[in-house]
Amino acid sequence: MSDDETDWGASLSELSAVGHAPLIPPPPSGLPRVIIHIDLDCFYAQVEMVRQPALRSQPMGVRQKQMVITTNYTARARGIPKSGSVQALTQAYPELILVNGEDLYEYRRFSQRIFEVVSSMTFAHAVERLGMDENFIDVTPWVHAHLSAPAEIDPSPVQGHVFQAASWDKSDPVHRCLALGSVLAQRIRTRIREELGLTSAAGIAVNKTLAKLVGGCHKPDDQTLLLPDQTLALLQTLPSPRSIPGIGSATHASLLELGIDTLADLQAAQVSNLAEMFDRETAERLIQLSQGIDPSPVKTSGRPQSIGLEDRFKVITTRDESKTKLKWLWGRLAQLIYEDGRIPRVIRVTARDQIKERAQGRRWLKESRQTQIAGHILTGLKTNPDLPQREESQVVDICLSLLDKMVNHSAPYQLTLLGIGVSDFPPETANTIQNYFVAGAKETRNEKRQPKRSHAAMTPPNEEAMCQPTPDIDEAIRPCSKKVKPAPLAIPVCDVSDIPHDWDPEVWANLPMDIRTELLASQPIQSRTNVKPLNKKTKSIASYFQKKS
Repeated sequence: MSDDETDWGASLSELSAVGHAPLIPPPPSGLPRVIIHIDLDCFYAQVEMVRQPALRSQPMGVRQKQMVITTNYTARARGIPKSGSVQALTQAYPELILVNGEDLYEYRRFSQRIFEVVSSMTFAHAVERLGMDENFIDVTPWVHAHLSAPAEIDPSPVQGHVFQAASWDKSDPVHRCLALGSVLAQRIRTRIREELGLTSAAGIAVNKTLAKLVGGCHKPDDQTLLLPDQTLALLQTLPSPRSIPGIGSATHASLLELGIDTLADLQAAQVSNLAEMFDRETAERLIQLSQGIDPSPVKTSGRPQSIGLEDRFKVITTRDESKTKLKWLWGRLAQLIYEDGRIPRVIRVTARDQIKERAQGRRWLKESRQTQIAGHILTGLKTNPDLPQREESQVVDICLSLLDKMVNHSAPYQLTLLGIGVSDFPPETANTIQNYFVAGAKETRNEKRQPKRSHAAMTPPNEEAMCQPTPDIDEAIRPCSKKVKPAPLAIPVCDVSDIPHDWDPEVWANLPMDIRTELLASQPIQSRTNVKPLNKKTKSIASYFQKKS
């Protein structure tokens, strides 16, 4: 069994669990998986251009705090960089129009709508959201089922580009599988453009890592296919192991300590040598990634376990101001709960007080309190996004009482962030094998079940899972990282040592990885958060008792 097919042998119990790859038969011997990676072009800027069409023809960018995180392609065509400091770019390019992008609300709504559009396509066997602007799609079952129908790939054998213009052989079943994948990628991109007005780039390959890498070869609004025999050629274009999705800065630093500077060094490394710095599983995974081997399945992103909103502002110093802000937040959150269609049983309030931060010498100190909320108060959200005035007042009073547990209103305080979130939704029907086939029989070919939403509005994303960047190998060397269950409204995972000074971790974590990389390159090392390096080796039982003694 090839490395790319190891996930097909997973147990039925794993396959039927929420968040795992759906139950499908193994691919025919010799045929590859077909994975598509969709990456929205300058996502933040495109969202703003859809909301304000007049910006389409103007050089514009989106700023968060003191940084421009992205510019549109009109700006780039004029020589304006993709990102940089607000001061530097506005001085050098006074024609650049900047839009404040610190409020992530609209970006999250568009991101969820993209996910729904892709998931609704019948050939999309599994769709996994990656950050706000990326999605992986496994189209393997559809491709294998239609492989014998050459009309599916006419009139052009391949849509878009083939990496390095490699020779495409239509008699090769592997090549034909990937060619079919390119047709489906084109359909996805067309659908997103027609329904949402957003353009995207795509990569088509035999696994997730290669699809993501090759998708960056032709941007914007284009796509690239990678044939398996060109894998090494693609990897040779990468400047370092850090360029591989999943290898974070901490892991890269550890590799440098071992003298592994280039991708060729990592490809030639021995597991036993890497195991001196990492655990064996991580060592094997690193070498596999460097060789373009990625057996990880596309895991269908499940429904959110929590939904929430936060708002950052200059300062709030009174209880009345706090109540006004909480009421405004609840109005927006109620719309999201209505669109989701489920009624939560727990409500949570989050706050950030600058005075407490200074007193404790900590940055981004957030406090949260939560409580159960009676179901009858929110029942009206099943049919209407606006609660009756009495129920709305009850919710706001509950939120205010939670805030009172964190803030002493008789003493000075300076709130710069408030948030409301909900969780503990009633359990849905368990995903058993029997239910899988029953549910499948109820779906029509062109209609998949989707969360309820209003005609004009778009539903919210998964506040916990959807904004997380590619799972980092750095996470694998953190104790118990695989067993910790994310708390409601958890900040997306990112390497804390990479966060520049004065950046909110949530805002930073929601930036696309390429933008983060560029911003880090433009920041002095001293401006990054000072944290202790991660332990590089897993603690053993022997070392535990040695320490005890």
